[in-house]
Amino acid sequence: MLKLIALSRHICYGCLVKMSPMNSQVTNFCTESSEDGASKTKDHLTVTSLQSRDPDTHDVAVTKMSMISPTVKHLVLSTSERPVPFSFKAGQWIDMHIPGVDTVGGFSITSSPMHLRRTGDIHLAVKNSESPPSMWVHTKCQVGISVSIRVGGDFFLPPLDQFTMPTRILFIAGGVGINPLSSMIMEIRDNITRSTIGAWKQLNVTLLFSAKTHEELIFREEFDAIKAPWFKPIYFLTSSDKGYSSSSSVKYGRIQIQDVLAVLQQDDRSKGPNTNKALNQCHVYLCGPPDMTNTLQHCLKDMGVENIFFEKWW
Repeated sequence: MLKLIALSRHICYGCLVKMSPMNSQVTNFCTESSEDGASKTKDHLTVTSLQSRDPDTHDVAVTKMSMISPTVKHLVLSTSERPVPFSFKAGQWIDMHIPGVDTVGGFSITSSPMHLRRTGDIHLAVKNSESPPSMWVHTKCQVGISVSIRVGGDFFLPPLDQFTMPTRILFIAGGVGINPLSSMIMEIRDNITRSTIGAWKQLNVTLLFSAKTHEELIFREEFDAIKAPWFKPIYFLTSSDKGYSSSSSVKYGRIQIQDVLAVLQQDDRSKGPNTNKALNQCHVYLCGPPDMTNTLQHCLKDMGVENIFFEKWW
């Protein structure tokens, strides 16, 4: 029996899906984006009314900001309260109430929950668009300004102790679809780095990340700095990007199903590929443009991948 639940929010217009072989259940969370200027006619609070969100709002200050690509501005929002008065799950977003802006913004958190607990900071990466919150971030935001935030969202990474080890996690991102996945990757990194639980090191995590140019591969330096046997990033440039020096981790063209299959068929702990085992142990998190997301999620389902979670922003 197929069960379909349609919800909406401000970050992405699309779906979060988990397919279970036990009951063939599909849970679909439709979402809406302001980050690329899509679907601007719907009010964020209205379309996210059925989404999970915290009951309380919290005041935070803009403490740092910088352009991390020609189109994306990085913000650090900080609370001085200790203990930190709120928390979030890796992959969730915030409502952002901005002084003088009637429209409530919605932006995915790109940093990890552990980083918030340690520092009192959350990080955002906001793409320039015509939406009022995005325009404010890119044209009027200043260090020292206070905004009010509330955590919400149903697309998130579960705690690592809920995974059966060994487990393969595949993240697939296109453009600013990397934002919620960045939070998930950093949370895995922080937990493995600081944990004494050796089983967590049996995670096998791969990132397939596409952007038009190398300048739009935001967070690449952070991903490359992980340098751990459990993590492998692979980047794709969809334009020619002439003059850019490529490497073994950079490919040209869009992410194809063959690239996904190559990851799913890997089995570093056996003498050769074991496709059925890999599919059963793999969890796929997908967030990107319409063509990429629609094509890959249908192909993954047809291949028999049991755990697919995806989010879209149109």
